[in-house]
Amino acid sequence: MLDVKEYVRSLDIETGETLTLNCPVCGGIKKFTVTNTGEGSYIYNCFRASCKVRGKECKSMSVSDIKNKLNGNHNNKEYLAKNAHFGLPEYITVDLSTHLMRRFIDRWKLHHIPLFYDVKDKRAVFPIFKRGKIIDAVGRSLTDKTPKWLRYNDAAYQYTFCVGEDRGVAVVVEDIISAIVVGTLFTGVSGIALLGTTLRQQNKDALTQYNKIVVALDRDASSKTIHYTRELKSYCDDAEVVAYALKQDVKERNEEDLIGLRKVCYETA
Repeated sequence: MLDVKEYVRSLDIETGETLTLNCPVCGGIKKFTVTNTGEGSYIYNCFRASCKVRGKECKSMSVSDIKNKLNGNHNNKEYLAKNAHFGLPEYITVDLSTHLMRRFIDRWKLHHIPLFYDVKDKRAVFPIFKRGKIIDAVGRSLTDKTPKWLRYNDAAYQYTFCVGEDRGVAVVVEDIISAIVVGTLFTGVSGIALLGTTLRQQNKDALTQYNKIVVALDRDASSKTIHYTRELKSYCDDAEVVAYALKQDVKERNEEDLIGLRKVCYETA
């Protein structure tokens, strides 16, 4: 049997970088993530619901890790320059050690999700990836600062925040955290975040590649859930489109909602 810890130790990952790989245990496609914390350890986790592989593995700190630790910048400029295909502001950092960020991460169980921190506006920053590169980022305010959600790259506004595979079943939700819950708990299902309650053209275009679409907006937007379900039925001719009425927001991980949503996702027409 493969030694997961040995496999993780064998990986060469730069400080602050997260690799998304096939799980070495269950074989889940792109379900296994390994992050170099820059503190002499790798955090690893499989997001397949039936797979329990997760943990933290100590690894000797590289020279760059040590330098970044001493400099206190966590390789911020180098990492972002290598992985971002647009000009993220200099006040975006990979250092998540602030009290606001730790509280936010703990509250929403985001410990194994790629995140940055907006030092100036105090925002949790979620990168948007395309073909492994960051093409945009969305900042969620950790204070009362408006707007609540902020896009950093207007040129990439046509891209939709998606967690999961670009095919099969899609669940349309309002916010990024709910999309993360869907994309990480349900195998073969993508969470699509509208970043609000408006269904834009780029959202509809992105949804045409799915065979089944489940619209599950927050409870206070139930009328829009019904309206968007009808709209997507007309726009996505080849897809089965259904509405799901939530008791709570998906990000709250209400057990009844998750069981019901899972059932709807895997049901065949």
